[in-house]
Amino acid sequence: CHGQVDTRMSGLDLPMRQLASSLIGALGFTGAQLVRTGDAAYDVKTGNDMPSGVTSYSITVTPPEAFKKQEIDGSVIQKNDLRCYVAAQDIPVVPTPRTDTLTLGDVVYNIIRVEPIYSGTLVCLYGIHLRI
Repeated sequence: CHGQVDTRMSGLDLPMRQLASSLIGALGFTGAQLVRTGDAAYDVKTGNDMPSGVTSYSITVTPPEAFKKQEIDGSVIQKNDLRCYVAAQDIPVVPTPRTDTLTLGDVVYNIIRVEPIYSGTLVCLYGIHLRI
């Protein structure tokens, strides 16, 4: 998997996606919950915003890891931020920064950034930047 699309490498899509799924499935953190809260809808009768619902997806991610010291800039990446990865073929939606959260055990993390990592023409993994 790499960070840029290369159409010459599309033959790697299937085996790399399967490998990522297999490794994360065997070694990852099972039972993680990706929680998506729908956009609020304005209720003209009450004058209040009404949430449109919450959807939760059970996924397996790599164990969260800290960013390297040289990656921490204090604003985009902060001292206690973490990152994990999820196999693209094992998640029914693309994680969305700032609206989705990821729950690992009893800890709820905000999703700050999502980086698609391509194996050719398809996304192999999503790198997920987390913050409490």
